[in-house]
Amino acid sequence: MRTRQASPNIPCEAILFSLAWWPHSRVCRLPRGLSLKIPKFETLFYGEFELEAINSLNSTFGSRVNIALTGGNLTDTSGNLAATLLPTSDTGVISNSGIFFPQATMFWRWAADDKFAYLRLDGVGIPYESDVVYVHMETDSTEHIALNSRFLLANVTFVAGEGSNPLFTLFGLV
Repeated sequence: MRTRQASPNIPCEAILFSLAWWPHSRVCRLPRGLSLKIPKFETLFYGEFELEAINSLNSTFGSRVNIALTGGNLTDTSGNLAATLLPTSDTGVISNSGIFFPQATMFWRWAADDKFAYLRLDGVGIPYESDVVYVHMETDSTEHIALNSRFLLANVTFVAGEGSNPLFTLFGLV
């Protein structure tokens, strides 16, 4: 019987993006010859969203929130206006354990060609502090059409807490 040489011990947290991990222990072993590829992201756009009313209703799981987003601008990494957020409503659930699960749909109007972008955001975070969301984008903008097939994440940060305007940063997988 052939014995396998031991792989180095690697914490499970380092393997979240790898297909080779065993959830049965806190230390994972990679098969020999497999290396970790930690994903790299680049900043694409950033901006501030303007909020109006925050409403909520209590449910079994927690509080369902509805936040009116009245607008905002996004800039590219050169500081140029890239898009304008159209008025919409952000929703999500603040669970009874205090974790926020945002679920939002947004529409942007691109500055370059006046075309629209549809964004669907789902994630997790701390209410009125910071959220990380996966972003699915669809656009017919010829300048930004490559974003349709790109893996996107965003960070939403409330610098001054509840009632403040959140900062939004969109990242793309390199």
